[in-house]
Amino acid sequence: MRADVEPEPVARPQLVEWDDAHGGAALARWPMAAQDTGSRARAQGRSGRPGREQSGMLVMVVERFPPGGAAAVYGRLEAEGRLAPDRLRYVDSWVRADLRGCFQLMECDDPLLLQEWVARWGELADFEIVPVTRSADTRALMGRLRAGERPPA
Repeated sequence: MRADVEPEPVARPQLVEWDDAHGGAALARWPMAAQDTGSRARAQGRSGRPGREQSGMLVMVVERFPPGGAAAVYGRLEAEGRLAPDRLRYVDSWVRADLRGCFQLMECDDPLLLQEWVARWGELADFEIVPVTRSADTRALMGRLRAGERPPA
């Protein structure tokens, strides 16, 4: 990371509680009006992924299908599309080898959009939504912290 580049502000969730029923995943509350975290990166010609501009919080959506449920999920996807509201952006996904679920990386600036999307699919799968960061961003943060920079209060 160049020393003359100021770090970007990032919308951060606030930890609410631990969800022991799902292996200790953190439940989070997000700021309702997240700022455009990608504008400074675009102005400097940077983005988290070549050809893509990140403007919201990244979330890993973990979907769990019931036994045999993949056929219904992919049938609806083929017939109706992803059913994502505007401003909820699909980034990429991976499917479990046993077809019992998938992992979708999504980008969003409003948790209500995630709730709307989950409500459209909720009868076909169970959902866990985990805020994530790109490993390169976390690596840069750890480097700044090791160098003595204090995290924001």
